[in-house]
Amino acid sequence: MSSTSTRPRPFIEHTKAFWQVRTRRAVTSEDARRIASHATGFFRLLHEWADREAHQTGSPAEATRDR
Repeated sequence: MSSTSTRPRPFIEHTKAFWQVRTRRAVTSEDARRIASHATGFFRLLHEWADREAHQTGSPAEATRDR
């Protein structure tokens, strides 16, 4: 089970409304759940890449990020 499958109903409804306006098509609850899942995965990947780069370069920003 993905972490977004447990998203609160208002979050899914907000996601549906947000994307229906922008795509001008009907967005189902399943569409909204998948959109949220993909966005979460995208930002998780960006975070992993940033962490990896910081560890490779010894960036001081990495030491303060989790505070």
